[in-house]
Amino acid sequence: MAFDYLTILISLIIGLALANVLTGFANLIHERERVRLFLPSVVWAIWIFVAAVQHWWADYNAHTVVRWSFAAFFSMLLIPLDLYLLSELALPRRQSAEALINLEGWYFRNRRWFFGLVAALVPLSFLEEQLVRGNLHKPVGDIVSLAVLFITALIAFLTRKRRIHYLIAIVTALLSAIYIALLFAWLPQ
Repeated sequence: MAFDYLTILISLIIGLALANVLTGFANLIHERERVRLFLPSVVWAIWIFVAAVQHWWADYNAHTVVRWSFAAFFSMLLIPLDLYLLSELALPRRQSAEALINLEGWYFRNRRWFFGLVAALVPLSFLEEQLVRGNLHKPVGDIVSLAVLFITALIAFLTRKRRIHYLIAIVTALLSAIYIALLFAWLPQ
């Protein structure tokens, strides 16, 4: 079956994103004496992990597609690639043994790239829907969730205010949990 073959590459990219997030957390644990925590960094890293798993889960819906084009398959790679890049930006890699690991500094250094990539998830979702399924018929809850994600990513892209970044991280995490519970709780048959 074509779907089984095509999902191997998607799974590899998702796996790399998950490994990056887990490695980032493992590095923070190893270097805990030198880490200056910043809640939004931690929340977004967890969000990326959950979003990657949710995307892999949701891609099972494509198992009913009978004919595949290269464009449709390539469009299915774009969200995992975006999530991989996000996983690279969420938490810093190991640094020299003496340096303080300042998550807030890392977060704001990468803020525009990070939230630009978060915002890009929305048009990529619609592109995938069009190329794989041939339509843009998403459930209303999906469209609302994607719109909220896009708007919050745009706000985070534009502002450096710490309180807003705390609020956006927490609100996005809560809304994402509700989104997954309502739309993706059960694997379709």
